[in-house]
Amino acid sequence: MSDRPQRRSPARIVFLLVIVVVVLAATSHGQAALWVAAAAAVYALVEGLLVWRARR
Repeated sequence: MSDRPQRRSPARIVFLLVIVVVVLAATSHGQAALWVAAAAAVYALVEGLLVWRARR
């Protein structure tokens, strides 16, 4: 077996970030929700680009 820890799937990480955004928005932390949403979007974009590059 390898010594590297298993990596979580990008979809699962983005899903968890979406939950955080919803909780922050529901608790009147709108600006924090926007920051987390922006971070999730950037993360999803980078992961998508890495997958696209790996398939080429």
